Amino acid sequence: MELDTNSTQSTKDDDKAQSSKINPIVEAYEELLKTDIIDLIGGKNFTEEQREELYKKMLDTIMNRVIVKVSEKLPDDDFAELEKMLEEGDKDKINKFFEDKNIDIKQMFVEEALVYKVEMVTLTSQGGNNG
Repeated sequence: MELDTNSTQSTKDDDKAQSSKINPIVEAYEELLKTDIIDLIGGKNFTEEQREELYKKMLDTIMNRVIVKVSEKLPDDDFAELEKMLEEGDKDKINKFFEDKNIDIKQMFVEEALVYKVEMVTLTSQGGNNG
């Protein structure tokens, strides 16, 4: 019985072709993740003060998105309790609350930050192409 090396080679070539299609996408996302968001949106020449102000606005936006996500996961009574704790500012109590409710708040922040970063880059690149 003879081994069909042509079909094996064809499979390897198909894998290489597929891999070469995926690699640029993976590389683009890696670049997106590694590069500072302000640099990605064209703010390389921003002053430190401008950067800090923009970071604060971005953090506020991400925080608001996380709060909305948390509110969707909790019954109204629990969310009201959380709001009260947030006003009081007791970090240990807040962390315990999230732990008790099985909410991985750090993961939620990471996810929302990444989504926000992608949205900002997309909006900036669309604006740059249209203007």
